[in-house]
Amino acid sequence: MSETTLTSQAADLENSVDPDPRLSAPIALQPGAPGSGALPPSPWKGTRLVASPAALKAPAATDYSFMITNRYNINNDNTPYNPFQPATSPVNQVYPLANGNLWWALSQDQANDPNASDFQMQSPTPSTTPPNSFQQAIVTNLQAQSQQYGSSQLTLFIHGLGNLWVDAVAGTSALGANLANSSYTGLVVGFDWPSYDEYWSGLYYSSDSYAFPPAGTQGTIRDNINGSSQAFGNVLSFMQGLRSTNGISNLTLNIVCHSEGNYMDMVGMLSVSGVQIDHVLMLAADINNGAFQIPATGLVGQGSQISQTDPSAVVTVYFSNNDDVLASSQAAYQGNNPIYDDKNVHNPAYGGRMGQTGPAYNIGQQQPNVYSLDCSGVLTPQYIAQLEANGVIPNGATLHSSYLYVPQLGADIAQALDGVAPGSITGRSQGANPNAYYLNPT
Repeated sequence: MSETTLTSQAADLENSVDPDPRLSAPIALQPGAPGSGALPPSPWKGTRLVASPAALKAPAATDYSFMITNRYNINNDNTPYNPFQPATSPVNQVYPLANGNLWWALSQDQANDPNASDFQMQSPTPSTTPPNSFQQAIVTNLQAQSQQYGSSQLTLFIHGLGNLWVDAVAGTSALGANLANSSYTGLVVGFDWPSYDEYWSGLYYSSDSYAFPPAGTQGTIRDNINGSSQAFGNVLSFMQGLRSTNGISNLTLNIVCHSEGNYMDMVGMLSVSGVQIDHVLMLAADINNGAFQIPATGLVGQGSQISQTDPSAVVTVYFSNNDDVLASSQAAYQGNNPIYDDKNVHNPAYGGRMGQTGPAYNIGQQQPNVYSLDCSGVLTPQYIAQLEANGVIPNGATLHSSYLYVPQLGADIAQALDGVAPGSITGRSQGANPNAYYLNPT
């Protein structure tokens, strides 16, 4: 399908939806935002996901690709905004669909399809449950896995901020291709929440001082995440329902989050119950590093819902001390930032980013089903530059985004999703803290 066709289709779909009443209340500009004075650089350069040069291997069960999104307006954010000639703010154009509704998109061109123009929405209007065509394609895939392997897997990927619809497709494709190259046979489905591009994400990150969950449901990155929680719950409910579908055997349900996508998971899980998630993998998490401390009270342990919704789930935090994007996040949003009137928009008790420091360990006070993997020995600027020069990872990928592309990470993630015990995954060695491991350099 051509880009022109996709644009026309998206416009037709949006015109079929009643205007959202929230549009009548424009979001006020933050200090430093367009129209209110100087435009400081965004700290989020390096968060955008790009398509992988890796061979797009297809799992044996399918040649389809799947995306789910709750963006109100997909068409208006297909083109990144130019930071040198700021366009009209996207805040009143791109935001969560109301009432937990979603678009369910399908590409029949190939598995791990990196091309957003190949995806077609499977209904003329958004819905809280998938259209029959989307659901049947998923079921067919999982049934084929079950027949071939005696079991099946579905992994939901959640992107971070700074990513538009086209970037979310590219990131989902990159993860799927890397896993397939590591012999992962499950299905990877993307969940796209309404982020802005890197530039506008920096200006519209949070509407006020830190609060969990945020108070707003539209306007800033963290408000949009909060406004997406109902839609996220609807996706997980759909996934859970697949467990009882005829012909689907031993279904494993996983979530892989990257960067701010971990905050989407953290907020979204607050309203979820009755869902069994087997593995949650948290890559380069832009959440506070005390999120899994216990007891979970006040500013401590705010990620506990991720690990406690299903206590049998295995939660793994992947981090690198070399992640300069998360270092910028900590510095920019821990106060002393004129964009936010010097407010502290990150957790004031635990300001460190979990994806850079790892979990803040207090021995005996960590969620027992949470593990950590220190990737600092592999994810170094020198190694990332070498992989890029050799064409293994795409030009423009950063250390922060490299979790989706680096072969050693793909091999580790594939084993984790396949249910290999944390201490038995090839390439790991025991760390100093309980449930802590290192990813060994090769």
